[in-house]
Amino acid sequence: MKRKKQNGFTLMEIMISVALLGLVIGLSLSSWVALARGAAISKQCSLMHAELRHGFDIMSKDLVGANGVHNLHSNWFGLNATSTSGVKVVYYVLADRVFYKVDSLKPQALISDVSSFEYTLYEDDGETETLAATNAFSIDVTVTTEKTVADQAFDDVFQARIMLRNKL
Repeated sequence: MKRKKQNGFTLMEIMISVALLGLVIGLSLSSWVALARGAAISKQCSLMHAELRHGFDIMSKDLVGANGVHNLHSNWFGLNATSTSGVKVVYYVLADRVFYKVDSLKPQALISDVSSFEYTLYEDDGETETLAATNAFSIDVTVTTEKTVADQAFDDVFQARIMLRNKL
């Protein structure tokens, strides 16, 4: 009696194929999860830096046009800004980890998740520090933000020295 040749796969071949397919899918999925987590962290860090940069741009414009800095405290300072309508007072305040610009009693949140805020005033030579706001011709401002993303803490530090160009 002749045996018929059967086409197809044996049970053992199918089991090995399914196991290999599961291994490939598992490795691919873990790589994809790691990639998605990295992208989320990168996006949050980028947003944190963009917010910090935007806040500094607004503050820099006000400080460049200021003719004086006053009311200096550890978490806020004020400045006299000259405009076409006259002199206005603008305050920059750190409260509850948010850095605000207060102009005409309208607070505007500029930078969130602020962990530290420091500034140093300099006289007209740019090297001598001063405590007297009336002697200040430039101001060094440093803001540090800190955010936790995916159980990891990230921080961003931004520092700028801004000249008070309208200083008389």
